[in-house]
Amino acid sequence: MIKAIAFVILALAIAQLEAAAIDYEYANNSILVTDAQLRSLGAELFNLDQNNVRNIITVAAQGRGTGCPGLASDRLMTVNTAAYSRPTIARLLPLFNHYRADVNIAETFTAAQTREQNEFIDAVFNTPVMRRAETFLQQNGLPSGRANFVRNWFDLYSRGTGALGSNGFEHVFMAETRDSSIMGAHQWIWFDDQNRRGILNYRGHRSFQGTIGGVGTANRASGISAIFNWRGFCKPISSLFIGTSPEFELAIFNVCYHARRNGLCPVTLGGTNLNIQTFDITRSGRQFVSTAYPVIN
Repeated sequence: MIKAIAFVILALAIAQLEAAAIDYEYANNSILVTDAQLRSLGAELFNLDQNNVRNIITVAAQGRGTGCPGLASDRLMTVNTAAYSRPTIARLLPLFNHYRADVNIAETFTAAQTREQNEFIDAVFNTPVMRRAETFLQQNGLPSGRANFVRNWFDLYSRGTGALGSNGFEHVFMAETRDSSIMGAHQWIWFDDQNRRGILNYRGHRSFQGTIGGVGTANRASGISAIFNWRGFCKPISSLFIGTSPEFELAIFNVCYHARRNGLCPVTLGGTNLNIQTFDITRSGRQFVSTAYPVIN
């Protein structure tokens, strides 16, 4: 028994030392990535975004406010149904039904749901956007590869309750609830899906950037800090792009998570300068994506 306990303690100590070495290498390599490199990469990824659909979305930002009583009576956007036939968008939509919103409830997935999730990840990794982002990470000595990506974004963890009820993907690409608050909700496809179905009530915005990009590229986007009600709760601010593809968002968020974790990550999208904010969360000595979103002023 004593030997077994000693072995466990030794194994944990070795794991902690290995994790510390990885963190040290990551910290040094991320410092070496310059703001100019990140801005240049952002421009590249934006140009490569073949599934950008901003040109077939009509946005109605409506009133500006600071709380959920709001100044909007209509939906935030009207999306041409052709957008939902884009490969990665089509594979993203079924995933919205996989997750329980309450972080206090552990997530469980059926074999079919796991297959759908893997098909989405495969589709994302098969795009020029994600391939370029992965090359950038590799060239700069930052964590890369599908397995690392899945671990950071899709592995489950607890947000303080003990239940494995959350991950970075759910938090960013959908929304979560804890007690009487909404967390996450930084993805326009989910936002529109919930808005169309009457589950989400758009109430206006704190800030709206109607045109992002468009200079020297066919692609453009919008950005908004939205106010909304969802499932009886209020979220007074939630920043998201409008029109960008799931793979573009995952690519730029993932690079920024590794290159400027827990800080502002400068990017240039079609001539428009802005920042991406990311935060991590540590559980059992491991770091995961906690959140990521564009800063819309």
